[in-house]
Amino acid sequence: MINLFFKHEPFEAPRKSIYGEGIFVDHWKAYMATVPEFGDADCEARFEEVFGDAYGDDPTQRDATVAASFICWLGCNVGAGYLTESRRQFEREGQRAYLQTWSVMNLRRGWKGGGRRKLDAILPPPWDLTARDVEIVDHAAWWLGSPDGQKLIREAEAEIEETGRQIQHNNQMQRRAALRAAELTEKQ
Repeated sequence: MINLFFKHEPFEAPRKSIYGEGIFVDHWKAYMATVPEFGDADCEARFEEVFGDAYGDDPTQRDATVAASFICWLGCNVGAGYLTESRRQFEREGQRAYLQTWSVMNLRRGWKGGGRRKLDAILPPPWDLTARDVEIVDHAAWWLGSPDGQKLIREAEAEIEETGRQIQHNNQMQRRAALRAAELTEKQ
């Protein structure tokens, strides 16, 4: 068993009504618990592999929380839109498509979103973003275009799709049961 130093949880818990957020976080935590081929099982080797170039000194819990918050956001509708656009550009641009799409999406525009960056919406108030936070998310966006990032996206999206099908099936069954119960009650 790997002894993880950091908690790979977002600042705010995934919303239950947006199950994709929790699914992405679960896949992220599972990935962070794996050991790279040349990693050390007693430290944050996977985290350092993904984000090692993003900071000059040691990684912090805040770094892990910022990264997990970004990954969680991928499971909401806006995050899904980001993934769709990145995938479209991936054919032409390769790995950098995810970072390029993120860079454009995260631009501050005075006329949109109250003049806040997209990252301001992902991280909780009081929006005391640091340059390091931005760097961590940029590296996460870059990593999404890597083979491991692509695998995480595919697996999380497949689980989201299956969960959606199961929820739809359960809702249909509940509606049918309610209609049948109403019919039986009317006959009495």
